[in-house]
Amino acid sequence: MLELDSKIFNVLKNLSEKISSDIYLNQGPGGNLSYKDKDTMWIKSSGTWLKDAIYQNIFIPVKIKNTKDELTFELFDEEDFSYKNLKPSIETKLHLIFKKKFVLHTHSLNTLSHAVRKNGETEVKKKLKKYNIVWIPYIQPGENLALKVKEAINDKTNVVILANHGLLISGDEGSEVLEILLDIENKLSLESKNIKVRDKYSLKPIKEYFPYRESIFFSVDNIAFSKFSTKLISKVNLFPDQVIFLPAQKIFVCDEIFFHKNKKFISSQYEVVIIRNKVVLVSRDISETSELMLFSLSIVLQNNENKKLSFLSNLESETLSEWNSEKYRKKIAK
Repeated sequence: MLELDSKIFNVLKNLSEKISSDIYLNQGPGGNLSYKDKDTMWIKSSGTWLKDAIYQNIFIPVKIKNTKDELTFELFDEEDFSYKNLKPSIETKLHLIFKKKFVLHTHSLNTLSHAVRKNGETEVKKKLKKYNIVWIPYIQPGENLALKVKEAINDKTNVVILANHGLLISGDEGSEVLEILLDIENKLSLESKNIKVRDKYSLKPIKEYFPYRESIFFSVDNIAFSKFSTKLISKVNLFPDQVIFLPAQKIFVCDEIFFHKNKKFISSQYEVVIIRNKVVLVSRDISETSELMLFSLSIVLQNNENKKLSFLSNLESETLSEWNSEKYRKKIAK
């Protein structure tokens, strides 16, 4: 039986716990973590949450088969390990290209807030001078992205920022990648606006409408009070996890009068309803992951008020949503 070394598992478990405990560092099934041991790499399984590692082993072993010009791996036979019905992360090949033992991929929100900016590369390299930053323009997750990163990095590269996507960090110790992550997020921190206070009295007629509720994340209400955010959020997709778990077409923006006149139609079509200058409502059936994506969107948008942003094209969004690997990840996610 192929098993992950208990000491290494504890390192991965502790890393997962520390990262997943901070919503600004990790949201739901997004991101992943891996460890290489000679010709075997252990990587978080697709669709699982990092916090799941606290209670069970979610890391799947793959055989490393790297050659000079391509990235390949093989799964071990199912009888060789005890993780049946799980698949390795979509980004497995992306992790293979780094020679260091630990690779961490996050959608941490300060990094993502810069990664969606048109001038993000310039700003990031100015703020992170101590690192040999490699910036990769947006490419769909998967093999093409891995090959593009492989072309761009060298043996000294330990930080890669993926436009409209997230952050990659490599290191020989788990503590090293965590230290770099926290340092980068600190250096890229942005001032967010104050959270708007909900007017409970004026919201009473809205709250009584059963199919929707207020979000558990109070900060998302900032969207409703921002002309910039309300103009964009139902029209564009900023990053892959948004496309998969809360695409723009599942969000509706309106004023309070329109909402009351069209409640039945709205409730049958949208997971999120934003009532301008009032509140952000979510469907009572919304998944935990989708509500986390709403939180991520709220932070990224308020961090970029009136900034020039890069969006995923309609074709890029459609390709992601129709990708079988993403359909599987959505099915597994909570």
